[in-house]
Amino acid sequence: MIRYNTSNVAPAYALRYCWYGWLSEGSESTWPDGLSSRIGPLWANDGLRVLSATRKREQVSILFSTTPNVSPIFLTQRAKGRLVHQLRIERVPCTFSRKVALRALGENNQKEVEDYIASQVDKEQFVDPRFSKQIKKFHCSWDDVNLEEPIAVSHGRYWYSLHVVLVTDGRYRIGDRSTLEAIKSGLIAVRDKESYCYKSMQVMPDHLHLLLQANVKQSPAEVVERIQNETAASVGCRLWLETFYVGTVGSYSMNVVRCRAGALPTRGRQRPDE
Repeated sequence: MIRYNTSNVAPAYALRYCWYGWLSEGSESTWPDGLSSRIGPLWANDGLRVLSATRKREQVSILFSTTPNVSPIFLTQRAKGRLVHQLRIERVPCTFSRKVALRALGENNQKEVEDYIASQVDKEQFVDPRFSKQIKKFHCSWDDVNLEEPIAVSHGRYWYSLHVVLVTDGRYRIGDRSTLEAIKSGLIAVRDKESYCYKSMQVMPDHLHLLLQANVKQSPAEVVERIQNETAASVGCRLWLETFYVGTVGSYSMNVVRCRAGALPTRGRQRPDE
């Protein structure tokens, strides 16, 4: 049986995150101009591209776009590590709290993605109303899952939600209920095995939509690879195209961020340790 390997494909993706760090008391109040642009080439080698960087008193926020092989844990390590190293080189007396936060962002917010997934069957306009009714049974949403609840680790909090789209190999259209049930079973199996939290999914005859909170140690590409392999194993044959789409999703859209010049709106307290 085929084993999917996402390192061999060129997927479509839209992955953006805002990283937050907090300066310790007594750190330098002013920083050299163009600091983030000087670190930019080093971050680029890590798969991180700086979109904007701001500092407001003790809070530092950097908006990144990333490649699919970058995990949230890796991003936070390199974001902070490169920044601290450059400040040391430029002899700027700054120290950071050990606490960090990372928030995923998308062109569309979570509610818009959920509505889009829920509209898939109606948008398809199947000729046979009985088949349309059958496919609607493969739309699932979990009202008890709150993607705004952060994933807490020892030194930070992460908001890591992904929209995954897989397309059947050759755009083959699945017409039998047993195969659709097998795909759904595979999705539930990988969720339980990897401790993902699903918010919404729709299994269609020739593609799949899934909105989930993922494991912060896994890159988007690793998440997709696990989903591809588990569902294909459940069906028992080659199922998906090897390429895929994956995008980050958050409570705020990128338009909100652009309007605030890179400063992400927050609700309540901002520090992850409060």
